[in-house]
Amino acid sequence: MPTVTPILRRQKQDRRGRCPVWIRLSDRHGDRYISLGVKVQPSQWNGLKGRVRKGHPNSDRINLLLQRAEAEAEEEILRLRLEDKTPTASQIKQNLTRTGAGDFLEFARTHLEDLRARENIAR
Repeated sequence: MPTVTPILRRQKQDRRGRCPVWIRLSDRHGDRYISLGVKVQPSQWNGLKGRVRKGHPNSDRINLLLQRAEAEAEEEILRLRLEDKTPTASQIKQNLTRTGAGDFLEFARTHLEDLRARENIAR
């Protein structure tokens, strides 16, 4: 069964010294990572708790984001187990990061309707 762990990827440090926060999904087949789109200084990361330290100005919000991401991953693991499937890290990542590419024509229609509603279209 996959485990869910928040981590700080220190090897991907940017020019300002900030590192991205990721969720690691581990199972016997290897690790898979999901980016949360958040970066923090390594000194503001508590590796034992897997949380951002209180000294960070947005620590509460980032920690809430971490909790939600962990909960979604755990929920997906439980959903697959209830369906009598063996969850894998790759399957969990695929299900969580599915963005629903959608239909381009539907997007274009919606965008056109929005432009017409704002009367921002040439006739």
